[in-house]
Amino acid sequence: MKKGKVVYFIILTTVILLTFTSCLNVKPISVSVNTSAFSINGIVPVKTPVDVKWTVKGLDDFTSKLVVTFNDSVVFEKSGANMTTATIPEDKLIKTGTYKYYVEVTYDKKSIKTDEMIFKVVPSIKEIRVVGGGLIPAGNSKLIKWDTFSYVEDRNYEYSVMVLEPGKEEYTEVATTTNDYYELPTISTAGEYKVKVVAKELDDIKVESPEVSFYVVSDSESFISTKFVEYSSTTPWYIEKIPAEISKQATDILLKFFKYSEEDIDNTTETISERSKLNLIDIDKDGIYDQWKEVSTYTEHDWIQIPYKLFEYETLWIVDKIVYKEDAIFIKYAGAAGKYAGYGIDIPLATVGFDLNTYYSVYMLTVNYKAKDYRQFILEERYDSDTKPVFKLKSDASKVATGSEFKVTINATNVAEFAKSNDVRYMQLAVKYSKYLTLENVEFPDFIDSDNGYADFSAYKVSDSATSVILYKGFTLDTDETEPASENFAVLTFKVSNDATGTLKINLAYEGYLDDYDTYIDVPNPIFKDKDNVNVDGFIVDHTDLSVTVSGGDEE
Repeated sequence: MKKGKVVYFIILTTVILLTFTSCLNVKPISVSVNTSAFSINGIVPVKTPVDVKWTVKGLDDFTSKLVVTFNDSVVFEKSGANMTTATIPEDKLIKTGTYKYYVEVTYDKKSIKTDEMIFKVVPSIKEIRVVGGGLIPAGNSKLIKWDTFSYVEDRNYEYSVMVLEPGKEEYTEVATTTNDYYELPTISTAGEYKVKVVAKELDDIKVESPEVSFYVVSDSESFISTKFVEYSSTTPWYIEKIPAEISKQATDILLKFFKYSEEDIDNTTETISERSKLNLIDIDKDGIYDQWKEVSTYTEHDWIQIPYKLFEYETLWIVDKIVYKEDAIFIKYAGAAGKYAGYGIDIPLATVGFDLNTYYSVYMLTVNYKAKDYRQFILEERYDSDTKPVFKLKSDASKVATGSEFKVTINATNVAEFAKSNDVRYMQLAVKYSKYLTLENVEFPDFIDSDNGYADFSAYKVSDSATSVILYKGFTLDTDETEPASENFAVLTFKVSNDATGTLKINLAYEGYLDDYDTYIDVPNPIFKDKDNVNVDGFIVDHTDLSVTVSGGDEE
């Protein structure tokens, strides 16, 4: 989707060039140039017309001339009697860089010339943001999409899709397209793939997106987060391909779910496996299930019916897979015919899911009773649902007054234990906050108990814009700390400005949320390293906004 603003620009600065006052009986002569470059003063997107306006006072008859130069060469010139406005055509602004211009006014064989003023022509694209990370099983295609943020509405671009394959050192161009998506064909090699998109306009102007990674795993039965830190998701997931014998019936599918648990046998060290029946309940009647209920008898055990086909968005969709997560179930449909043939959509089935490291099973039956299937699945992780290592923001106040202070804690439940088990020696987090907040203090409690042979050392850096802070924590093999360990990573004290109103937001940031480190955009990202300086995955960073309210105003 292209996102932009109106493309007609008027350069806005007022420069009073010269005032002549020879005597009290002679009207002063002055020329004022009024220029504008929409919201960013002095910036004009490439190939965009620019209106230049000026005012001449003290003269009734005169000739004006606008001159525009680039690299010391005149690219546009226009003259006219009593002319006070001129448009620089778009075809004169096809190179990026600094342009200079001036206005000269001639009268009675005399002339007044302004100082040279400047504006900058930049690519019309502000940013390209690629979406489409995550994991896929080997043998599947991968849809890559991107958003183009442009100064200009309805401008078309040509995109090059670049892929860095596992074990390779250089990107390969796999496609060129004018669409905002591309589907990578079937991928069979497991490993990490990196993708970036390069937009081109006017042949030689290019804007490149940051790279995004996705992972191909060889075992489609288990989508486990073992190769990367999960920033956007809090759980692994499991994808169940609809069995062929079910699909070929071309009819709706019925589902029943079961859960397995281990029960101790009295007076022994042995256990037995128990299977319980689970119903999905739609409490709020919105068509999406939101609660599990365990039932005892077969007659109480309800079927869940999912459509075999859908007609949406001018496309025929056929059921393809079921995705199981810790906090959701959704159905993946594949486009079979129509506008989006060859693509896929996800339809939510439930906002509840499955406990980690627990076996479940699903019974599938076609509504014509001609095909059935029964299989187990498990969401495997290195921790259970109640021991996940999660970083999350908490506040000691939800409402604040101007001029007051409040504390925000980065709570890190189960993080220390997970860090110790993976010999983590370095952690880095970023916090972004409203411009109406001032960071007054940062406290770092002792994080990992020194009884385990670790000592903490911490530091932080506030961005130049004073709206974000990077927090660093390292661990050494030492036992010189005496204070008890805390499950809080850091405690931040903020002061509310006197002009603050409305809702003020704070969040644990990642990539695009911050733009204060232009020379190294990855600095704000969460980073976790072990003793060998190798990335450690499995930590969960909750990026949900923490909000505090001040009376009146809008969100900031």
